[in-house]
Amino acid sequence: LSREMSHEIVRALFALLHANNKTIFPGTPYISYEDWQEGKLTEEQKDFLFKRADHDLRNNPLYGTLYIDQPNKSKYRLRDMEATLTELEATMPVHAVVCDYLTLLYPLESDRGQPSNNDVNDMIKQFKTMAITHRNFRGEKAPFVAITPAQISRKGLETALKNENLYSIDAFAQYSEIERSADILFTVLMTPLS
Repeated sequence: LSREMSHEIVRALFALLHANNKTIFPGTPYISYEDWQEGKLTEEQKDFLFKRADHDLRNNPLYGTLYIDQPNKSKYRLRDMEATLTELEATMPVHAVVCDYLTLLYPLESDRGQPSNNDVNDMIKQFKTMAITHRNFRGEKAPFVAITPAQISRKGLETALKNENLYSIDAFAQYSEIERSADILFTVLMTPLS
């Protein structure tokens, strides 16, 4: 589920990650995100990315199925996500759900009122509970891995850059439930190459 990027961009980014897996594709050209984004790929890189890596990602049965949902309503809620999962499970099992960004979902059941940070934090807790207690369309227990990418606060980033690129867990302070509800919390800090 992506509330930020289009279907085509998300699909292309998965293909890019797959292409750069050198355990699967040893001896193939590395493709940098910057070169892909700026349209600076060589013919060899284009051929490998679009004809071999992307094809393998979409057709290799060992990888399962990647389903990318692009909600087409402004106030998309957890109940909408659960309805989509139930519908999807009529054709395939769901083992993992990645929601980019969970905090962009609408946290209130009513359309009235302005959501607060507490409402968003409650929704984050509800998402974890949904992952643990989920039942498929047949009513069978079917918990799934839930992944919620989120950005750290600008202040947290500035502090990290001054602290040898390490940042504190409280950098998520606006929605503190992101780190409190996480079973595993990992961070990636991208800094300029120059």
